[in-house]
Amino acid sequence: MVLLAAMAATVVVLGLLGLLGLLGLLGLPGLPGLPGAHTHTADPPHRPSPTSTQPTPGARAPTTRVVGIGDSVMSGTACDCEGIPADYARALAARSGGRVSAVNLGQPGSTAESTEGDLRASVIDRDVVASADVLLVIVGANDLGPADDRYEAGGCDPACYGPLVSVMGEHLETLLRDVRQLAGPHAQVLVGTYWNVSPDGEPSIVPGGAAELAWSRALTVDTNETICRAAEFSSTRCVDLAAPFVGAGGAGPLLDDDGDHPNAAGVDAIVGRLIGATDVRALGRG
Repeated sequence: MVLLAAMAATVVVLGLLGLLGLLGLLGLPGLPGLPGAHTHTADPPHRPSPTSTQPTPGARAPTTRVVGIGDSVMSGTACDCEGIPADYARALAARSGGRVSAVNLGQPGSTAESTEGDLRASVIDRDVVASADVLLVIVGANDLGPADDRYEAGGCDPACYGPLVSVMGEHLETLLRDVRQLAGPHAQVLVGTYWNVSPDGEPSIVPGGAAELAWSRALTVDTNETICRAAEFSSTRCVDLAAPFVGAGGAGPLLDDDGDHPNAAGVDAIVGRLIGATDVRALGRG
């Protein structure tokens, strides 16, 4: 009887192990954050060294968790790439020598107002945000859509678009305060600016030509100043993402054909700025 019981227990254990393996192959566990969120884990390059300390067998160094929040720029629309969080995770793993995971919660069309509401209503998973060691935030340009409509309908000077920019800033500041509270003081929250809140690149692709391009860039300057003020007031860090796009080469080579979204080279430029603003040595101290 004892032998039969032992054999039955062995069959049960083997059956459970087989079931767990099947579930892993099927990829049944869902993605965290919200519907459409993408996850990525980057391992550091293997650099064997005769003086390196090998970890205890079975032990694993803590994984740095990166979460991206924002609009279509964050989600990776038109870049033909995995998006900013995944590319940032790879760059951070190479820089830090540690494992880095990334969750992309960027949603095309999101505004500062809608993102603030989604976080408070838990449409954006608050636990995912709270678990982050690094939070990347790029949002606010879509709040200014009405300014484009007014410009095309006859013009929209600073007195016209100023109130829209101010309201966007209020929503962004509230969002960033919520993010900071959830993630805690140890998390690094990097808030990106925009190269342009409307189509950019060659004047020929902008409906209003050079005049509309100049107007849009003036609006962008005001928008970016407001974004940085919101970051300052919420104890987060503003990162200038415009610099690579307004350099000597202009924005064109870094943008998709729509003149709006960054292409793969543009995402690389954004990631470079974000990595440069990251305190790599501080990661894991929290």
